[in-house]
Amino acid sequence: MGCKTVYQMIKSKNLDTFYEINPAAGNVPTEEKERYELLDDRVFLTEFLRFENEQEQHAVFTIPSIHCSACIWILEQINQFDSAIQSTTVLFSKKTIRIVYNHHKTSLRKIAELLAKLGYPPHLNVSKEKKTEPNRKLLLQIGIAGFAFGNAMFLSIATYFDSQEYWIIQFRPWFDLLMLIMSLPVLFFSAQNYFISAWRGIKSKIFSLDIPIAIGIGVLFLKSCVATFDPLQLSYFDSFTGLVFFLLIGKFMQEKTYSNFSYDRDYKSFFPIGVTKIFADKTRKKVPIATLEAGDQIALKVNELLPVDGVLSSQKTKLDYSFVTGEFEPIKTTKGKLVYAGGKIIEDNCTVTVLKRIQESNLVQLWSQNSFKSNDQKQLQSITDRLSRFFTPFILLFALGAGSIWAFLDLSKVLDVITAVLIVACPCALALSAPFISGNMMRYFDRLSFYIRTPQTLENLTKINHIVFDKTGTLTDPKRHSITYEGEKLNPEELKSLRSIFHQSNHPMSMALFNYLTNIPYETFIKCSHHAGKGLSATLDSKKYTLGSAAFVKGIRSLDPKTSEVHIAIDNRYRGCFNIQQFYLPKLKIFFKKLDGFKVSILSGDASSERSFLESCVSKNTKLLFNQNPFQKIDYVKTLQAQGQSVLMIGDGLNDAGALQQSNLGISVMQKEHDFTPACDAILKGAIMNQLPLLIIYAKKSMRLIRISFVLSLFYNLIGLTIAALGLLQPMIAAILMPLSSISVVLFSYGATHLLYRRLKNRMKS
Repeated sequence: MGCKTVYQMIKSKNLDTFYEINPAAGNVPTEEKERYELLDDRVFLTEFLRFENEQEQHAVFTIPSIHCSACIWILEQINQFDSAIQSTTVLFSKKTIRIVYNHHKTSLRKIAELLAKLGYPPHLNVSKEKKTEPNRKLLLQIGIAGFAFGNAMFLSIATYFDSQEYWIIQFRPWFDLLMLIMSLPVLFFSAQNYFISAWRGIKSKIFSLDIPIAIGIGVLFLKSCVATFDPLQLSYFDSFTGLVFFLLIGKFMQEKTYSNFSYDRDYKSFFPIGVTKIFADKTRKKVPIATLEAGDQIALKVNELLPVDGVLSSQKTKLDYSFVTGEFEPIKTTKGKLVYAGGKIIEDNCTVTVLKRIQESNLVQLWSQNSFKSNDQKQLQSITDRLSRFFTPFILLFALGAGSIWAFLDLSKVLDVITAVLIVACPCALALSAPFISGNMMRYFDRLSFYIRTPQTLENLTKINHIVFDKTGTLTDPKRHSITYEGEKLNPEELKSLRSIFHQSNHPMSMALFNYLTNIPYETFIKCSHHAGKGLSATLDSKKYTLGSAAFVKGIRSLDPKTSEVHIAIDNRYRGCFNIQQFYLPKLKIFFKKLDGFKVSILSGDASSERSFLESCVSKNTKLLFNQNPFQKIDYVKTLQAQGQSVLMIGDGLNDAGALQQSNLGISVMQKEHDFTPACDAILKGAIMNQLPLLIIYAKKSMRLIRISFVLSLFYNLIGLTIAALGLLQPMIAAILMPLSSISVVLFSYGATHLLYRRLKNRMKS
């Protein structure tokens, strides 16, 4: 239907001639319509303005759904739909559009709504991307090592040709002494971290990869110092400074990879772009969270996130701080108590008086602590550390063994062989494999609207063997319902109260019923109690309303209903129920067929009205459980884990929060761009839910790439170690070959992951 609407708009303006030029072009609009009312706020509007005068404004939008030349064609012709738009320019590489328009005749909000109607909704999250400050010390270390390396190469180049010219023989001792002086800051400053890390590893009895690196650097420097005062030996200061220089370059590349993960750990990326503010005249309006000041009063509904620290103004509420603490333990809070940014409202809509701006909240201070930011890096390093337990002792024993053999064959080559072995075995390539491949794949999955929280999550996704699905909002389409009402006729005031109550909840059924009563006026904020897994209750105009399941409203269990039901009681008198026929995701049977390699369970808080349909879509071994409350879902996951199964839980709402956290890996299905679900390991856009089997397959392929990269690195080390042990590899050559292995790993990681991403993207389109 959306494509038909867009086509009719394009056809009405005679803009469909592009498809005669390129009939294969096109874009399928899949994004939901954003809440563009914030663009009426002057403060929020300025985030998108680039120029303004009395007649016109220039604004820039990011449009992620720009896909091909057809997109550019239609976007640069949108002035045909709004004559106040003077010109548009699309920058395809950055997926942005620059719009020049007369702000007296139209508004940026209307333009945004027009773009959304055409299937190109602008991205309105204006929270600035977290920029990682450059490591100035590392850059200085690289600069000093690079300066020393370049000059050492220049001063020692004549010795490469074994020249016997008089001036070289006379000045060589001075050249060596000059190189020694330049090498001292390289040893004591540029290379200091390797020695410190190696010493800490030895003290902790941990065989880190920095131990063979530090030994190689130290041996090479000492050998060069001896050669400086012995005319019969050649110094290797060029090799020493070059080794440190290339090692630091590799470290810089590794830090750049780690910094790329910051987009997932920035707390602002989970915040909504706006919040409902209560003004002095009691009116309510959604405003950008950046504009909140101390003393402002805001209104929050269940499932919304508290973006600032404040004091609870309403009577009571219940919050989930698992995003901050990691523990799903709901906390009851009463009027006058402090509440903190990062808490999610899970019971009773509430009002909060702001204490601090978002920049000053305790959550921001918590996030700035190193212990809170370094978890993901520890996860990354653990992959390499497992290998280092065996790699480091092997290299040390191999170097000592090769040196011992050469002590009998040719004593003069012992130090050369040991040095060459330790240099060529430098584990930079091994250390780079995991972060580069994991980092690239996480960014690529992010482009496809599959947001993975940590590299460890990516690894864990490949280990699951049992998938548990919540039904409502996960396997069903929240935008498609067929609703009927059975019971006593409700008067206009009662319908108004019902719609006001439905407006307080983000549950898919509540939202469906709110939209069903579309022409009924409603109150935007009322006092309403939320009963997880049961329903809603509120008192309006001296009448008590109870809405929800038959057991909650009538005290009985509905027997084999044909649809999902929301029953209604007013003043403890039963009035009737809404029957909601839910529509499932298209091609559901094919979807489950692709999951044949996994055990599957489906849990639902609804009645068993659709059991027969689901049974026709899934295999005979699939477990179907209905009328499940949140605690029963948690217990079911625990039961599977007790049987030794690795469980992936997929859900979308508050009822699934506990099960998402209890499972080995939890994926939250996000229907709206700014939904917030802290108790999960990954977030999946609802529009690509049917692509889940394909995403799991390619997650496994990405982990396979890491193993292949490890094998390539070990193969390089094996070849290099063999040549070095035979005494055929000079330290200088080893110092050159070592960084080449790191570069090859980086090129392999980028090329392989990019190829994997392109294949996945093409398969998702087909």
